[in-house]
Amino acid sequence: MSIWREIYRCRSSFILLTYLYEEHGFESALDNPDSERVPGIIYTNSELIDTCFSEENALSRPLPISIIMNEPSQLIDIINGHGGMFIAEHLSTSIDNQCATILLHKIPTPEN
Repeated sequence: MSIWREIYRCRSSFILLTYLYEEHGFESALDNPDSERVPGIIYTNSELIDTCFSEENALSRPLPISIIMNEPSQLIDIINGHGGMFIAEHLSTSIDNQCATILLHKIPTPEN
């Protein structure tokens, strides 16, 4: 299943994923514990999406995403330079498989 369907309910997240794919070639997918992760694809899961977004479809807590890549700082720089509603923070990288966990934070606005 595509992450796009799950995250479409939050327009700003959809815009970010579309930008990352169309401008930088980063595909995205829902994590499947029965499948091996593919390098260069952004992963999260339905449960995280459900718990990180409010009923109003706003990001209510940081959303963890994962990607296997040598330089996760490149993805973070792209997200932070996008000018959207999110800022990315590098949480950790696994030494075993180079899988980085990145937190997407909502940029505070005067309304919240």
